[in-house]
Amino acid sequence: MWLKNQQYVLKGILLFTFFLLAITTIDMARTDNTLYPLTNYFAFDSKGSVTQGLENRTILLESGMRVHEIMSEGNLNKYRFIFTTPEFPFETLSLRLKMTFSEKTTNNIIWGNLHNITVNIFPFEITTLNGVNRSVQVVNALELYEGTSLNFDFNSTELQEVEYFELSFSSWNASESIKGVQF
Repeated sequence: MWLKNQQYVLKGILLFTFFLLAITTIDMARTDNTLYPLTNYFAFDSKGSVTQGLENRTILLESGMRVHEIMSEGNLNKYRFIFTTPEFPFETLSLRLKMTFSEKTTNNIIWGNLHNITVNIFPFEITTLNGVNRSVQVVNALELYEGTSLNFDFNSTELQEVEYFELSFSSWNASESIKGVQF
C-alpha cells in the first residue's frame, strides 16, 4: 500500500516545491518601482470640498492591459492623486489616460466646444529641468475624452528628496465637468 501511494506523495512534494520556487522567483524578479495611486486620490467640487461617492475599479481589457478607473457619482472640477516616491528615481512619467466628463459637457466637447484641463505635478521642483518648469500641461478635453498620452520630465535628484508627489487634473473656471479618470 505504501509503495502504491508513495509515487503520489513524491509527485505532490515535487509539485509543491516547484510551486514555492516559482513564487519566490516571481517575487524576486518584481521591481519595487511601481506607482500605486489607487487608494490615494481625492476629488473636489467647485467649492473646494472633498466629494464622497468615488468608485475605484480595475478593468481587464481583451488585450490583457489593466485599466484603473476612478469614477464619481457627481460632477467634479478636480482630481488629485498622491503617489509615494518610488525607491529608484526615474526621469520620465508617461501616462496613457482617458477622462469621462458630465453628460452636458461631453456633448459640448464632442461637437467642438473646446474645454481645457490643466494637469499638474506637485511639488513643482521635481519637474524643473535646466530652469524650465515642466510641471503644468494644458490639455484639450477632446484629446482626454478620446484618450491621450501625457509625459512629464522629472529631475531625479529632486524626486529623491520628496516622500510623495501629486498629480492633479483640474477643469478650467472651476466648472464641475469631470466625472472620472482612467489610467
